[in-house]
Amino acid sequence: MSTRGAIAIPNTNGKGWWGRYHHGDSFPTRLGAELFRLYQGSFGRDHEDMAKVLVEDHTAGWSTIVQAYTPKTFEREDFDHAGFRNLDDPDFFEYPQCYCHGECAESEHVLTCGCPDNPEGCAPLFIEWAYVLTATGMFVATSWHPGTGASQAFVHRLVALVDWDRPEPDWDRVQQRGSLAHIRDLTL
Repeated sequence: MSTRGAIAIPNTNGKGWWGRYHHGDSFPTRLGAELFRLYQGSFGRDHEDMAKVLVEDHTAGWSTIVQAYTPKTFEREDFDHAGFRNLDDPDFFEYPQCYCHGECAESEHVLTCGCPDNPEGCAPLFIEWAYVLTATGMFVATSWHPGTGASQAFVHRLVALVDWDRPEPDWDRVQQRGSLAHIRDLTL
């Protein structure tokens, strides 16, 4: 089973986020780390270009932007060739795999989050991790059930604020925060 996530940007009204689905390897140790490295290297510390490519240009979302079986990060120009390919395609592992280009050509799909007030558009039960790209850093949220009552719904809960200008965080620690009941300091 895949670990599902979202790559997002803040809503213009200042509440919540909107973004695109990311199907596999969405744990902080994989997708969170990859987004940090993409920002620092491949996108030349330009969060607007990164958000445009990852959220606005690929409207059906992603199978994955995490390089399989190698620590190599995709380069900026690799995203110009993004598209879903079959396993028998010789370029299967060479480029990021989106659902809107290549063999899939799916239609637009938008995830919108207004948690905790309105968790319906982002499906927190199914979107386990969300990464919200901003000018100063990345908000990391996880799916969370706030209590034991059956009437309470899952919501996305902020677990870390990753500053672009600081050293890369300990992604294992970010991931472990997802299971903590209380987090005192969100900055890393």
